[in-house]
Amino acid sequence: MSRFVYTARSATTGRKVRGALEADSLGDLLARLHEAGYVPLSVRPESRWLDTDVRKLLGLGTSAVPTRDRALFFRQLATMLRAGLPLGASLRAAAEQATGRIRQVAQGLDREIESGRSLHDAMRQFPEAFLPLHVALVRSGELSGTLDEVLDRLASDEERRLKTEGRIRSASAYPLFVLVVAIVVLAFMTYFIVPTFVGIFEQLKVPLPWTTRALVALSTHPVYGYLVLVALAAVAVATVLYVRSPEGRARYDAFKLRAPAVGPLVRVLALARLTRGLATMFRSGFPILEALEAAGAMAGNALFESAMREVRRSVEQGSNLADGFRFAGTFPAFLVEMAAVGEQTGALDELLDRAAAMYEEEADERLSSLTSILEPLLVLLMGGVIGFIALSVFLPMFSLISNVSQMPG
Repeated sequence: MSRFVYTARSATTGRKVRGALEADSLGDLLARLHEAGYVPLSVRPESRWLDTDVRKLLGLGTSAVPTRDRALFFRQLATMLRAGLPLGASLRAAAEQATGRIRQVAQGLDREIESGRSLHDAMRQFPEAFLPLHVALVRSGELSGTLDEVLDRLASDEERRLKTEGRIRSASAYPLFVLVVAIVVLAFMTYFIVPTFVGIFEQLKVPLPWTTRALVALSTHPVYGYLVLVALAAVAVATVLYVRSPEGRARYDAFKLRAPAVGPLVRVLALARLTRGLATMFRSGFPILEALEAAGAMAGNALFESAMREVRRSVEQGSNLADGFRFAGTFPAFLVEMAAVGEQTGALDELLDRAAAMYEEEADERLSSLTSILEPLLVLLMGGVIGFIALSVFLPMFSLISNVSQMPG
């Protein structure tokens, strides 16, 4: 099986398309293109160098699709398919209504389907837009003839994900704002206010405390500030590269779970994503082993991914899901009991949905608590920055006043 890159023109619309397909031979590829209603213009074997995305080669990737746009795309596609529109027409209509990256993705899906691919196979060509879970569920919907129901369910899941992401953004916006304001105030005082006072102090030969000398060094030698910024940027880049490595990601994810205040929130969010994904897949009739493998990636944490692989091995060897959760040792007793009851009553998807809802509510509460803790800490941070600047400016002034008052009349 080889992979070929082709350029072809639609025999019906005249539209020129470019894509890639796997085929046993060149003749097999040409036959598939003719069957799909395309006239081949050029065909060649895929080249590792010519067809490599330079952005991916440099580690930049492509622009991801926002959760809001993906949810709307799934909802529109489900509605049009339920109304009886063909898949190609539905994708073209969704592309016309969309904007940004999701519009390009919808157009790409249309081209891939016209070249003979199924929808799930076409979605696999856009990993920046669709998760493996999305591809797997669409595949099950195509096989069972319930594609509109699966897309509708995916839209609901993405809308719930969007609400969670919105709460996290809201909780992090205030801290970021205060941090930026503190940096701007410090920079403004350092480069515009402090030099004015320093000139006066030097003329009067007032001894300067270390805080003032530090600000003076930054204001008179901006290169020091630039060096600090470069050093911070280098540390940030090195940290990101390390976290993206398998070893670094595992350690970082483990650290997040152990971190005070933040750790419980990270754990609850991972459990909410994992249980919601499992519930969706079980409701769609997904095979349990494939569902367990896909759900691990949904958790977004290397520790839970490893735990789900252990659960999968246990189930593969004959254990039920509840015992698999119990043997893994990572999951709370509440989830183990919910899985056990769900397996006994035949309502596993429903009980996992309830567990996901409870974890999402707990995540909301923890986010609120974390925000209430951060607010006084941020006030202290802002006060510290202002206090540092005030000491740097006013301590020399107090020293000057003291010297003047001690001068003989």
